[in-house]
Amino acid sequence: MIFKNNISPRDSESEFLGRVKVENPGSFIVKRSTLNVHRSLPPNPTPRLSAVAGRAGLKGEMNDSYTSVIGKRLTVNVKRSLPPNPLKGEFDACNTSNLQPPTSSLFKFSSLLLFLCLSTASFAQKVQLKETSTGIDFLLENQRVLTYQTATADVPAGVKAAFKKSGFIHPLTSPSGQVLTRIQPPDHYHHFGIWGPWTRATINGREVDFWNLGDEKGRVDYSHVLSKKEAGGAAELNVRQNHLDLKAPESERLAIEEDLRIKVKPADKGRYMVDYTTTISTKIPGGILLDDYRYGGGIGFRATEVWGDANSTILTSEGKDRKDADGSNAKWVIVKGKTADVSGQSGILFLSHNTNKSHPEPLRVWPLGQYKGEGNVFIEFCPIRHESWEIQPNERNTLKYRMIVFDGDLTAEEAEAYWKGFVK
Repeated sequence: MIFKNNISPRDSESEFLGRVKVENPGSFIVKRSTLNVHRSLPPNPTPRLSAVAGRAGLKGEMNDSYTSVIGKRLTVNVKRSLPPNPLKGEFDACNTSNLQPPTSSLFKFSSLLLFLCLSTASFAQKVQLKETSTGIDFLLENQRVLTYQTATADVPAGVKAAFKKSGFIHPLTSPSGQVLTRIQPPDHYHHFGIWGPWTRATINGREVDFWNLGDEKGRVDYSHVLSKKEAGGAAELNVRQNHLDLKAPESERLAIEEDLRIKVKPADKGRYMVDYTTTISTKIPGGILLDDYRYGGGIGFRATEVWGDANSTILTSEGKDRKDADGSNAKWVIVKGKTADVSGQSGILFLSHNTNKSHPEPLRVWPLGQYKGEGNVFIEFCPIRHESWEIQPNERNTLKYRMIVFDGDLTAEEAEAYWKGFVK
């Protein structure tokens, strides 16, 4: 595990300089060192600890150390790093007098100084794509943070086959690896992590429901990959999703083509961001009317079964919570709750772009007390909550959302700053 440390002279009488690459340092004997833990990468918790030791943060087993606590000051007394070493990799560097190398051959100081002069961007996090038999994974520093599901997810035993589905995000994890999404809960087998089918659509005078799969009127499935990109530390996936009218008089037909763009890149403070951009169009003569309804479309989020009334919170840009957020309009909404992260909680900030229909955008938020207050967190930006939306033939209609995924806390002030950065 590597700690990304935030060092200041006031904290440890050390000056944080940047990132260094240690090729073959050998063992270090160090004195007491104090640091603020900004972020740790999973697995966590662990008995292994990286401490700031002299000019380089070292990765390895230490024989006298403490478990990490994110966001709090951590004091580490390391007598000697345990063999076997090498300790290799990229680490935070600081100016300090704590280093007492047993030999002069631990590493070449000229090389170390060269690395210190390099921009920290040289060692920035990057996101990669990995295709599997069931989906496309986004990897941040080789850790999977989300999967877009291309394969059809089977149903639990005894559940109607109509609830099988592809084309959704699950799992989505926090930076420390906590799973924040849920699919096919017993109360709603048609809920699939992060997704956004339309509920009531009028097509040639008939009502088609793409959301409630059990009714077998419509559905939304993955079709094919349009493009994949990795550049600038980010990764982007563009896919086609087909909204199918299953009960069309002549035969099943394609009602709506959706181009979904998912882009993942690192954010500040150990967080990461996900851009979720959906563009819909139809070729049906006469178009489609997306009827106003309390849920459907936009971006929906069914949270982990761990979250309920007692251990999770919701806050909107207008200061509303689960008591009064449902049906209100918002620029952003923070959803967070208890997890096994060392901070005790993780969450997602959802942002709605100011070019979206009906912005500030209406919300669907399950109220307190739903399903006995357990496993009952569901929110959605729902642009057709209060008014219908006419989709004309061959016109492209786009909705833009961004998610900031975090461990620990994220304040309303930070949320507002993220939103301003999103829409500028």
